[in-house]
Amino acid sequence: MKTIRVKTSRPYDVIIKERFKELGKYVGAISSAKKIAVVTDENVYPLYYDELADELGGFSLYPVIIGSGEKYKSVDSFLKIIDFCAENEFSREDAILALGGGVIGDVAGFAAACYLRGIDLIQCPTTLLSAIDSSVGGKTGVDLKQGKNMLGAFYQPSLTFINTLCINTLNKREIASGTGEGIKYAYISGNIKKEDFLPENRDDFIFKCVELKSEIVSKDERDFGVRKILNLGHTIGHAVEVLSGYSLSHGECVVKGINAIIDLSADFYGFSEEKKQKMKEFLRGFDCKINFSVEDILNQIKADKKRRGDKIDLILLKDVGKPEIVTFSESEITERLYAVIGKSI
Repeated sequence: MKTIRVKTSRPYDVIIKERFKELGKYVGAISSAKKIAVVTDENVYPLYYDELADELGGFSLYPVIIGSGEKYKSVDSFLKIIDFCAENEFSREDAILALGGGVIGDVAGFAAACYLRGIDLIQCPTTLLSAIDSSVGGKTGVDLKQGKNMLGAFYQPSLTFINTLCINTLNKREIASGTGEGIKYAYISGNIKKEDFLPENRDDFIFKCVELKSEIVSKDERDFGVRKILNLGHTIGHAVEVLSGYSLSHGECVVKGINAIIDLSADFYGFSEEKKQKMKEFLRGFDCKINFSVEDILNQIKADKKRRGDKIDLILLKDVGKPEIVTFSESEITERLYAVIGKSI
């Protein structure tokens, strides 16, 4: 077992271990809840609910099952959870537990933030992507038709419990998606190596990613400064994700976004083609091509929630382990996308 303390305004532990063993003990230590709404999806419920329920025998559990996939990261799903808690007379002493991937964690987290102005939230991620990223840091929310994560709140969990055996049962595409997000941490830190991505090193890889994210979030909980570097590859990646109708996974799109950012960084900082190709070593074996027009990408970037007027921050890379926040105007982004990405997008 490994434990990481996330030192935010509401400090909490991230516990990494095999199985859900002793989960009830950990929940009881941080919450006075009698009732727990277990928010999960139709795929995860038959796999893990019974095992989780066995460890939470001292609580009254209320499963809330929503559909699987990004389209269920919606206002309707959010309201379903809120209505369920109200109908079952959940109080401010009770809790919501998110059992699933990033969609479940984000929707359940947003419901926990809003119901009665905030009740305890326990994150139990079941995918590699949610384990290393969305279950830590307190970003919650849902998508609108205009874009991803446009309705949400910063709301830290009371506990994140990562059962690593859940990760081991994922299919190849889910592992690839989580690996794509993990590559972001490799570029940010400079301390994650290619061998860390091997299956036999997965538990340590999860620990390294969570440890790095917790350090950054503890310095900048609400995304005003250094936390922005966690958006490496995401501005372009989110655009591709939306344009694909979510047929491409988040991690696949982040990889495409990082590849584009390395091209932009080479142009912006003026480093050599040799250095640029060396920096792309982590991306070997991934499909980095973006099959959408520059115009379509730009239109999605203009709708990005991180935009400030006609300004938007992009995270560039001076080198592996050396991210930098650079503010561009709309016209500057347009010019650079056409000049650098437009040739090969």
